[in-house]
Amino acid sequence: MSSARALVLLLAILITTVAASFTQTTCWASNCIQQNTKGTWCYIPAAGATRATTCTGPSADYAGVLEKHLEQGLSVAYYNGAGDSFVGGAGYSIPDTPGVIRLCMSGQSGDGNFQTTCVNVAADNTIPTTGGCTVIRAQRNVTDGCYDPNFTGLSTLTPTPSSTSPSNVTATKTTVSTTSVTVTTATITQAQNGALPFSQFPGLLVLGTTFLALLYGHLLL
Repeated sequence: MSSARALVLLLAILITTVAASFTQTTCWASNCIQQNTKGTWCYIPAAGATRATTCTGPSADYAGVLEKHLEQGLSVAYYNGAGDSFVGGAGYSIPDTPGVIRLCMSGQSGDGNFQTTCVNVAADNTIPTTGGCTVIRAQRNVTDGCYDPNFTGLSTLTPTPSSTSPSNVTATKTTVSTTSVTVTTATITQAQNGALPFSQFPGLLVLGTTFLALLYGHLLL
């Protein structure tokens, strides 16, 4: 083999080896893998995709690789299905006969929640829309700068419209009870202080006068 031909063959091998798995923005639904301003391939998940924290049921196959992915720092990474060993980041080129290759990607959605998705892939720039596992978790440490796993700037709590705190309920009941007692006390005090004289009740005055007249007549007898 001539040196020129050998050089061409070597260059072809090198180009094939370094060919990136992601060479263009790849999206499914509202989720995308795209480059940030520094040229790093990052995962941007859609908000509200899941509330799950583990891979169970049909997605249990991804439980092991999920935990391994969360322990390393690349937000987009590939793993060999045999032992879930790490094989490369976003620049890993999937071979022609890949067998089981798992892609795991972690990122932060617009609502502030973190998401990690693991799924089997068979070609570059493609992501299956079914299967896999998605959890609402972040990596412990992120080395590629795609997102900050310690970010807590947005609230993830959704208030329930019908819910009322116990303290507010107690305060309301106490206020009503106190008002009732105050009104009752004021009424009794007013009566005791003569604010309601007998002159306002003529029938009662006549009855009292008649009783005194009968008593006086009985004494005279």
